[in-house]
Amino acid sequence: SKKDTLRKKAEMLGIKAQTFRDELLPEISEQYTGRKTIHVSRDAIQKFRDKGEIHISEVIGKEIMQEIYPNMFIEMRCGYEKEEGRVLQDKIIQLSFNRYYPYRAIPKGSGQKFMIEALMMDPDVAQLVIIKGPAGTGKTYLSLAAGLDLVIEKNAYSNKILCSRSVTETGERIGFLPGNEQEKMDPYMRGIRDNLTLLLKGNASESKKYSSNKRGKKNSSYPYEEDEEKPSYEDGTIFFERGDIKIEAISYIRGRTICDTFIIIDEAQNLTPTEVKTIITRVGTGTKLVLMGDPAQIDRAELDERNNGLSYASERLKGEPTCWQITMTNEESVRSELAKRATMLL
Repeated sequence: SKKDTLRKKAEMLGIKAQTFRDELLPEISEQYTGRKTIHVSRDAIQKFRDKGEIHISEVIGKEIMQEIYPNMFIEMRCGYEKEEGRVLQDKIIQLSFNRYYPYRAIPKGSGQKFMIEALMMDPDVAQLVIIKGPAGTGKTYLSLAAGLDLVIEKNAYSNKILCSRSVTETGERIGFLPGNEQEKMDPYMRGIRDNLTLLLKGNASESKKYSSNKRGKKNSSYPYEEDEEKPSYEDGTIFFERGDIKIEAISYIRGRTICDTFIIIDEAQNLTPTEVKTIITRVGTGTKLVLMGDPAQIDRAELDERNNGLSYASERLKGEPTCWQITMTNEESVRSELAKRATMLL
């Protein structure tokens, strides 16, 4: 049975009960991650640097070839040396945005580089981006940075950025919220505002470190010149007032066709497979959809790591030409040492 209450009653009566096995996804440790680390020779590393690409068969053996999918990110290691790339047909090529810092966001580690690569790609190439990972790995931060860079700096996506998320609460419910749709959604979107605050404040020490990129080069990680005033409102309110970022409840997406928009769906692990299917099928021409969340932190009783919408989309769409995926690891959390340890131990 799919009914959780019925299975619990059966177990109380000593009757073995389980959900439908054919609907269950693999265990979370076995789910698709969109990335792979391989150990290669120094010659292979050098060849990759010189030519910007290398044939898959030169660095990956036949025994693991079936684990390689289109658009998969590859980290090649040889001792202390490493190079990052992505799979394109029968080759591994260098990242197109390897040293690109969208809206001042400087990647910390290979995982965040992979994230930026997928987020910055044209929607014709990467129309759907699925990002999984624990708290503090920069999922929301980098998605907003890429979206703002594309919308404000590059004048892409005429319908700007659309943000939404599941309105599932953590812990005890606080009841109905007053106001219109925007006012009701505001408490659920505070994570968006927190990350906008971080983006607007920037990082002075890192900006100084990379100041050589600031003048004479068109690099959107530094969208303001030294004598130019930054946008007002430190919490990012200006982006909402100008219409650069719009908020919409997932409940009202059904029936729409959303074109030329950068869509960010946060906390997608709290969506059912049906809800995720509804969202993905709303995508129109010129739109890029970003689904992100942590399958290990689910707040809906009927969902778990093996049947939530985020993992469902990840497993069903792996290998699709326009679907790019990246799963961040616990070690890649940059929030704080406490957050990193809590993710690993609790």
